[in-house]
Amino acid sequence: MKLFVIGATGRTGREIVQQALERGHQVTAFVRSPESITLKNERLTVLNGNAMDENQLFDAMQNHDAVLSALGPRRVFKPSSLLHDSALATTRAMHRSGVKRLVILSAAAHFPGIPNRIVSFILRSHMRDSLDMEEVVQASGLDWTNRPASTSH
Repeated sequence: MKLFVIGATGRTGREIVQQALERGHQVTAFVRSPESITLKNERLTVLNGNAMDENQLFDAMQNHDAVLSALGPRRVFKPSSLLHDSALATTRAMHRSGVKRLVILSAAAHFPGIPNRIVSFILRSHMRDSLDMEEVVQASGLDWTNRPASTSH
């Protein structure tokens, strides 16, 4: 498969890229800082781009089988709409490019339970942005999976 990975320089994104390459997939890492990717592989392409720019995403993701987003904020305590804005740009670019499969990384703190409610309160800005992202994806009409949450379509 040809996989398009957003957020490939974070801990989870790096792991996604590594495992995809180990399984023989072609991978395009779409990142803000290409120099952060030190992994070298003939099936890995690293592209510099802005995950909130629909046109950049559209140009880069054409001819891929799936988009995987492991995007996350660098400062979880600071209010941000990074996840929401990226989800809008990504889903719009996917519709334009014909890519139908999307896997997103969300926040485990959305699960029920007292520990998660405490985390959700402390990280409320990040949790709000994460929920906003999930709403965009769920309304997109794409074939999506949300992890670690148990929802998928």
